Amino acid sequence: GPTWIEIARSLPGRNRIDILSVAGRMVRRLVDEPAGSGTHRYQWTGEDEAGNRVAPGIYFVRADGMAARSIVRLR
Repeated sequence: GPTWIEIARSLPGRNRIDILSVAGRMVRRLVDEPAGSGTHRYQWTGEDEAGNRVAPGIYFVRADGMAARSIVRLR
């Protein structure tokens, strides 16, 4: 199923979320848009920039310059 990514903002700003491979290669820019304060939820359905399904494995989420966190894509 899809992976949900949440960003909680105390101030308005820009939400930018990148999905990266374990090698650090950009797989997909999930979102890059202005956002108000509050909680924002985004869905990654396991596709790359071209719309192709990615292989199962570990990927990293990088959001707004915060430390990347890992996610596991099962299928």
